[in-house]
Amino acid sequence: MDYKVTDNSTEARFEYIDGTGLAVLTYHYFKGDLVLIHTEVPESMQGKGISGVLASAALNYAAEQNLKIIVHCPIVSKYVSRHPEFNHLIKADHSQNKTRDLPAK
Repeated sequence: MDYKVTDNSTEARFEYIDGTGLAVLTYHYFKGDLVLIHTEVPESMQGKGISGVLASAALNYAAEQNLKIIVHCPIVSKYVSRHPEFNHLIKADHSQNKTRDLPAK
């Protein structure tokens, strides 16, 4: 199935909408890096791989924009561990816990 994810920059989130709900991956920018914060998939959409689709869309966006990623979202972290082709996007000097309380840009 082909999922269309959009970047809703006004709400600072990647979105996937279908007839049953809205799934999102929220983000903000910090010092020119893309910080992936939280993925939320409604129960009606779970089990369809939507969280992976959102993670992939965000990582591909970062690659296209030449951005580094700081991962706070455990779902994105798990996705990257399963898809090492995205490892080059991860900001090397940041771990998930080091930047947890950074303010939004």
